[in-house]
Amino acid sequence: AQALAREDPQRGLAELLEAVGRTGTGHGWHPISEWCIQSINICADFGGPRAWRCFEDLHRRKQTQCVCLLVCAPMSARCEFPADHPHIALVTIDRPAHANALDPPTLLELAAAWRRIAADDAIRCAVLTGAGDRVFCAGMDMKTTIPVSQRLARGEQIDAADFAGLRDAGVAALAGFDLGKPLVCAINGHCRAVGLDLMLASELRFAVPHATFALEEVARGLYPTGNATVLLPRQIGWVHAMDLLLSARPISASRAAEIGLINAVVEPAELLPRAIEAADAIAANAPLAVRATRAGVREMLAMPLADAYRRQEELGRPLRKTEDAAEAQRAFVEKRKPEWKSR
Repeated sequence: AQALAREDPQRGLAELLEAVGRTGTGHGWHPISEWCIQSINICADFGGPRAWRCFEDLHRRKQTQCVCLLVCAPMSARCEFPADHPHIALVTIDRPAHANALDPPTLLELAAAWRRIAADDAIRCAVLTGAGDRVFCAGMDMKTTIPVSQRLARGEQIDAADFAGLRDAGVAALAGFDLGKPLVCAINGHCRAVGLDLMLASELRFAVPHATFALEEVARGLYPTGNATVLLPRQIGWVHAMDLLLSARPISASRAAEIGLINAVVEPAELLPRAIEAADAIAANAPLAVRATRAGVREMLAMPLADAYRRQEELGRPLRKTEDAAEAQRAFVEKRKPEWKSR
């Protein structure tokens, strides 16, 4: 069935499910309510998202009677929830052998991670990093994503799974998709193109000394359509933004800190702890107030002053009536940590 899955994923999974249903046995087999999970390894080139779509289609068509498939394919964008940091989500781009570049399956997985975090009120802050110690994210995969997107632009037919990844590219890059809560970036290495777009969507940024930052789209004959031309001139000085956008030259981590592109340069061993510490500090505050403050700053950035002052009062007035605001006052008087209810 695994060999068949390479050529015909839907048929391969159907045969596997049918075989498991007949025998009722297999590695990792155990009952969970009326369902059973058969834990298997699908070959690495048979990606997890596509396998799940095939399974869901089989399930809708009633081709599975008593089994549920758990695909154990390696994830190229992991979303974890550390037990000792209950309100933090840790997202890792995990393709170090490919410079953590974003191919279509990774775009799908990264977009799914952001949607999950955005929809979960228990998550108050997210941290994004890259696997390995060399590259944070090199941008779109030049061997897969870029050629596929060029074929699509020419009106050529592309694989359905590749199209799904391209369709989710904006969400994956947080370009036009609002996470709704703060994001802290732990830049573990080189940060290029869409990798820099992702960083621009964050609120706080820490980088290792050997990290570099570059927007190389113009050197490849492309327009930087993510966050770069929209957010970069709003976050750093005009001349610094234009240097990055038009020269395609990389800058060092120390230079990035100097021009205000990142918060601080930290040693590799301290990078993730520093980012999580910052995320914990954010998550310790009243969730409604954090979200409103973040949203207000983003919304009012381009407003005339009079409109901005009016808008901040519209955002702030409802918060003064919340249970969390009352709890903050009680906790201060009682000299204890507040217990937030998000209401």
